[in-house]
Amino acid sequence: MRRKFAILVVLLALILAACGGETPETVEETMDEAAADLEAVATEVSEEPIEEPAPEPTEASAEEEMAEEEMAAGATLPAVDPLAVTGDIVTAGSSTVFPLAERMAERFQDEGYYGQITIDSIGSGAGFERFCEAGETDVSNASRPIRDSEVESCREIGREPIEFRVGTDALAVTVSQDNDFVESLTVEQLAQVFSTAETWADVDPSWPAEPIQRFIPGT
Repeated sequence: MRRKFAILVVLLALILAACGGETPETVEETMDEAAADLEAVATEVSEEPIEEPAPEPTEASAEEEMAEEEMAAGATLPAVDPLAVTGDIVTAGSSTVFPLAERMAERFQDEGYYGQITIDSIGSGAGFERFCEAGETDVSNASRPIRDSEVESCREIGREPIEFRVGTDALAVTVSQDNDFVESLTVEQLAQVFSTAETWADVDPSWPAEPIQRFIPGT
């Protein structure tokens, strides 16, 4: 039997679940919704009337069918052959995702891609603006989930973003080994340490009135 294959062109949005923002479950729910949409497309295609007998399936058509089924099940995004990709690729967004994006670009080129890959580290919000409003990028790197308003902006210019999680970002809070009185901090105390408190006694009266020295990552 002959089967018609619908090719769904999707724009990939890289996201990274940030600490304190949306939960990983939010990303997984988004992927579940995308999988359901893909399954609906696959069902619609499979229910089209058969027009004529077809020759025996070839190896290539079997691979295409497997890729389609995997997409419908939400198991993975379809594989891409770097040698078959033409044109340049532009990505922009989170500085957190920047090192990963650089490494993926290197691998893509090592595997045969001859085009130019541009990666701009401009922040998650600015990355979504370029992707969803200006439509200037192919991939948006982010350290948070895409917002509903950003999804709507994408749709207004004819783009349906698919976000998928590539890792979990974590921040470590540490104290000097010479600090022998701070064993734990509440979230409220931590906020004081990085805002209004000038000495440790301002955070907890039982601690010495020694100045708080803060060392944090740059912008």
